[in-house]
Amino acid sequence: MIHPCPRHVHEAKHPTIHHDAWDAINWILDRADSLGGDLSNIVVGGVSSGANLAATVTQKFSTLGKNGHGAVRLKGQVLALPWLMQPDAFPYHLFADAKKTSLVQCSDSLGLPTVRLEWLSSILEAADISDPLLNPPLADDNVLRSLPKTAIIVAGGDPLRDEGLLYATRLKELGYARYLYAPETLDRTDSR
Repeated sequence: MIHPCPRHVHEAKHPTIHHDAWDAINWILDRADSLGGDLSNIVVGGVSSGANLAATVTQKFSTLGKNGHGAVRLKGQVLALPWLMQPDAFPYHLFADAKKTSLVQCSDSLGLPTVRLEWLSSILEAADISDPLLNPPLADDNVLRSLPKTAIIVAGGDPLRDEGLLYATRLKELGYARYLYAPETLDRTDSR
């Protein structure tokens, strides 16, 4: 059964929701004509955990290429307030000061305190918390080079802020992004 909208984590555990998202993009592409869609202008997007699904679908689609849809290529992706990393897989070592990362600075955030983020991560019941499906910014450079144009929207007081900025920084370092505004909190220790 195809789920145009992914099931929620309490309904199905990891990686089911990622498979649902993949099924959804293929469902849309298969029906683009009847839906009035233009296969040359497909943009994938999501907010928070939906941005994770959008990012992983875009990575998979971009690396597979055609996937039975002729020469269809995603035109872009929009990731808003993206949850792109699992707390236990967060690469603190890539930052000059772990205490200045958004997971630490915003740990008592009213909307999404770190304790809730850790709980949400735990209910995924992922066998491997470092699974690339759960952590798109840690994808291989070749995968990131295959991506379409990307817009990443972050908020300063959001514990997820540095995940979006890390992803944007990786894309910029690969010569992919032309513009990136990043506060000093993303002072990375390496130049990967």
